[in-house]
Amino acid sequence: MKKRTKFLGIFLLIIVLFSLTIGFTAGYNDTDDDGIDDSFEALNRREIDINIEANGILIESVRKSDKKKDMIMANILYDTKGIRFQFGYKPDLEENFALLFNISFRELIEFVDIDIDGIYNPEIDQKIQNYSLIDFSLVFYENSTCLSGSVLHHFKLQTANETFIIDIYFAEEFTLVENSLLLPTQAKIDIKIANFTYLNSSSQLALYSRLDSEIGYEEQHYTEDERNNYAENEEGVITAIEDYIGFYTWSENAIVDDVSKNILISEIMPDVQPEYGQKIYLNYPRGALIEHNYKIGIEGLLISEKVSLLPLIVLVLILGALSIITIYSVYHVRVREKPFKIRKREGEEEYLQFFEEDEYDPLFDSRLALQILEGEDAIDRLYHKGEINITFVSADFDEIINQINFEEFEKRDFIKEMLSLTPHERELILSEMKKESQY
Repeated sequence: MKKRTKFLGIFLLIIVLFSLTIGFTAGYNDTDDDGIDDSFEALNRREIDINIEANGILIESVRKSDKKKDMIMANILYDTKGIRFQFGYKPDLEENFALLFNISFRELIEFVDIDIDGIYNPEIDQKIQNYSLIDFSLVFYENSTCLSGSVLHHFKLQTANETFIIDIYFAEEFTLVENSLLLPTQAKIDIKIANFTYLNSSSQLALYSRLDSEIGYEEQHYTEDERNNYAENEEGVITAIEDYIGFYTWSENAIVDDVSKNILISEIMPDVQPEYGQKIYLNYPRGALIEHNYKIGIEGLLISEKVSLLPLIVLVLILGALSIITIYSVYHVRVREKPFKIRKREGEEEYLQFFEEDEYDPLFDSRLALQILEGEDAIDRLYHKGEINITFVSADFDEIINQINFEEFEKRDFIKEMLSLTPHERELILSEMKKESQY
C-alpha cells in the first residue's frame, strides 16, 4: 500500500510538471535557428528604407507591426570629421525625435604608454602620430534575404589606403551575423585596422571616439543584450532622455593577429574640439591586423505578446487539489483498514494493548520492558539499558475505554494520548469518564 501511494503521488507530480512545461513552451517556433521565437520576431520586425548619397547613408527603420509604429533613424556621414553615426528615435511617426545622439570615429593615435597602464592619456603618454579617418572610398552596399524573408543590409567603407575598414550591418529582424546576434533595433559595426605603419617600435594604437548628446554619456558595464542573453562580454556607454536610451557598446576582446586579446577603455572625458562634447579612447595591443566589434542602437524597444497565465494557473490548481484529495483518500482508507491485534500477556489479563502490525516500532515495544522486569536482577538490567520510559495504567483503564463507543482507530489514538499524560492527569480524566458513564 505504501508503494502504491508513493507511485500515485509521483505520477500526479509528473502530470503537474508536464502541464507547466507544456504551458510555457507551447507555441515556441524558431524556423531560422537564431534562438528567437518566430512570433516574437514578427512583432519586432522592421522595414528599412535606404538612401545612399555622396558622403552619407540615410537609414530609416519603421516597425511593421501595427501594435507600436515607431521609427529609428541612422545617418552615417564620412567626411573630414571622420565617420559619424547620428541616431534618432521617434516613438510615433508623426512626432518629433524624442532622442538624438552621435558617435564618431575621428582618428587612430599611435602612442608610447609612458605610465604603462595600457590606456592612452594625452597628458602623460607620448603621442607618436595621428592617423585621421578621412578620405574614404565609395561605399559598397549589398543585401541578402534570410530564411524568414527579412533583409540584411551590409555597407562597407574603407580609407583609400585600406588601413581602416569598417563593415556596417542593419537587419529587419533578429539575424545571426558571423555568429553574433544582431537585433532590428541596432547597427552592428565591425572595424579592421590593417597594416598600420608604426613609427615607433614599442608603440600601440588608440581609437579616438567622440560622443555627442544633449544629456551626456555614462558607462555601462552590463549591457541590455547581456541582460537578455543576446550577447556576452560587452561593455559600453549610454545616453538617456526621459525613458529613451541610446547605446554604444563593444566587445571586451579584440582579435589581434588571430589572437583574442582584452582591450582597455579610457574614462569618459570632456572634448572641446570643435565644440563641447565627450570622448573615450579604445586601446588596442600592437598588431598587424586588429579586428573589433561594436554596436549602436536604442534600448527598450522590443515588445512581446501579453499571454494570460490564468488557464495554466487554474489547471495547476485543479491538478494539485486532485493530487492532495487522492493521496489523502488512499492514506485514510489504508489507516481505516489497518488490522489490529489484541494481545494479552501473562500477569496482565485486564490490560489490552492495541498496536499496528505494519508500523510496529521496536523502540516502543512494551514487551521488552516486561521481559526485563520479569527476569532476575531487573533493576541492574534497567540501569544498563539507559533511559527507558515505562508507563503503568490502572486495572480498570481498559474497562472504562470499552464503555465508550469508540471506533477502532479512535480508540487507538485516545490510548496513545492517555499514555502520554502523567499518572495523576490520567487518573483525573478516568475519574471524570467513570462519572459520565454512570449517568
